[in-house]
Amino acid sequence: MGIPLAEALSMAALDEAPLAGYAFENGDAVGVQPDKLEVSRCRFTACRFGSAVFRHAWIHDAVFIRCDFENVDFSDASLHKVTFRNCRLTGARFCGASVHDAAFTDCNADYANFCEAGLKNVQFDACRLRGGVFSSVRTKPFAFTSCDLQSVEWAATRLRDVDFTSSNID
Repeated sequence: MGIPLAEALSMAALDEAPLAGYAFENGDAVGVQPDKLEVSRCRFTACRFGSAVFRHAWIHDAVFIRCDFENVDFSDASLHKVTFRNCRLTGARFCGASVHDAAFTDCNADYANFCEAGLKNVQFDACRLRGGVFSSVRTKPFAFTSCDLQSVEWAATRLRDVDFTSSNID
């Protein structure tokens, strides 16, 4: 039996050592607020992170499958080479985050907030992002394929090269 998810996150932050190379399944980290967290080469399946605070976290080479991130705060975090598949990201905050080489597939991210985030090589596939916020987002190639983008706010975000033809925008 492995270490519980919340304990692993807390220990990594406390020791200022990366949480690297672990796989967690059905873990519970609801409401955790680790400081100076670094996660590398980890896989999370069916884990619950609701209302957790990952401000300024550094998360890279990580895969999240069927995880719950409702109301999680990723503000000013760095998320590089990260995959979110079939995750719940309702109300998640990515304000000021750096998100590079990332994929969001089949996720429910209604009301997710990406204000002032830097998105580079980010792909959203078959995601629901109703009521989301993409204001003042700094972008390099990013794309939406077959997404539900009803009532999304796009203020001060460059969209000239974004293809929305397969997505639903209201």
